[in-house]
Amino acid sequence: MAERFVLALDCGSTNLKAGLFSGTLDLLAEASQPVTYAYHGPERYEFAAEDSWARAIQVIGDACKEGGIGVCQLSDIVLGSQAQSFLFVDSQGTALTPVISWLDRTAEEESVAARAAFGSEFHRHCSFSDPIPQLQVCKVRQALTKNASLAGGELVSLPGFLALRLGVPNTTDENLAAMGGLYSLAEQRWWPVAMAYAGMQRNQLPAVVPLAEGLCTVEPCPTLGLVPGLRVVFAGNDQTCGAYGNGVSEGTVLATLGTALVAYRCTGSVPGPYAKNTFWGPYPGDRYYELATRDEGCLALDWVREQLCPDLTARAFDEAASAYQPSVDLDSALFWPSQIVADHGLPQTSELGEAAYATLEGIAFALRELLEDDLQIEHGKNTIKLAGGGGKSPVWRQIIADILACPTVATHGDSLLGAAAMALGVGVPADTGSGRCEPDMDIAELLEQRFRRWQKHGH
Repeated sequence: MAERFVLALDCGSTNLKAGLFSGTLDLLAEASQPVTYAYHGPERYEFAAEDSWARAIQVIGDACKEGGIGVCQLSDIVLGSQAQSFLFVDSQGTALTPVISWLDRTAEEESVAARAAFGSEFHRHCSFSDPIPQLQVCKVRQALTKNASLAGGELVSLPGFLALRLGVPNTTDENLAAMGGLYSLAEQRWWPVAMAYAGMQRNQLPAVVPLAEGLCTVEPCPTLGLVPGLRVVFAGNDQTCGAYGNGVSEGTVLATLGTALVAYRCTGSVPGPYAKNTFWGPYPGDRYYELATRDEGCLALDWVREQLCPDLTARAFDEAASAYQPSVDLDSALFWPSQIVADHGLPQTSELGEAAYATLEGIAFALRELLEDDLQIEHGKNTIKLAGGGGKSPVWRQIIADILACPTVATHGDSLLGAAAMALGVGVPADTGSGRCEPDMDIAELLEQRFRRWQKHGH
């Protein structure tokens, strides 16, 4: 039997990334290309579909070259993606619109109308609890209202567009479809109520396959020289890929200390919704996930550093926080991430070490609220896996362990590994405990008092 080579693509909002893996999940090579936006904020986010395809060709070729194989040796290409970016194409697969990013927030009027149209049961059908302006269903209605000629086009997700070019029909997976508002998790089909609201017909929508299912090409893309029978696998959203790549299963929690704070857990076989303020959807193995988020994670950290010490490295900032930590008492300065940019947003102290500690602590306090209030995670009863840029900091991992009164563990997997594992139909072993921090219960008692003070004065 020929050796399997899996190429994982992560269609992110900043970069298009590729990882080449062996059939035993060894990483052989990586490549990336930046996403180039035609419009980039403050509300409108769009980029060219053909540019995305050109960059996909580039990263696939680069990863294979670095890994020492020919593109023709690939057995699987697996696609993970930023939430719900999409475009319209004609019957030949030619783009009729740019790719409208999930970051785009221009459909405010449509969001208001959607709330009235869908009522209180919306969260049973959609991963999101409310039809916010970023939702695909709102932006599809906006696009069709502005451009009547799109009524004859097909809706394609960003990974679905790349899959079309790779040689399979217009397809998406249930994990990604559930994030858009047009697909019903409760009914497991495209939702007639949402289709009528958006102005879509069933023949304009993709086929939906289970998460991690693959389709074999018959006439694969000639530009890349792929072989017939190549599997194109749909791996859902990048958070799900990342969680799977870090061995998340029932009873484990993954917290990502990125630009935003994200907490993700596998809930097992019982479907949601679980709580008003959380997201839910399919997870590999006929299971489901629950996700909660806060906007200010490392975004708040970067803001404080820019205000106080723009020339100080992240490591030096950590070291200043660590040096101050033994001096922390009940009255030491506090920091509220949600108040950044406000006049009083900075920690109220002139000492750098105290401000640095308060910043890391304040974001960790926000993580505790996220876990306890949104995900209903019992305090002190879990091991928390930490991912993202902040998860690499041993200082921050220890502060979080003390605040949560439970161990924290650094993670080593990512969305590319998770997508590749889905394509191969295997699980990713849980981390063995490298970078593990145990809580100091004496410090945890002090931080419990500081947390209550932080909650009292920050709301």
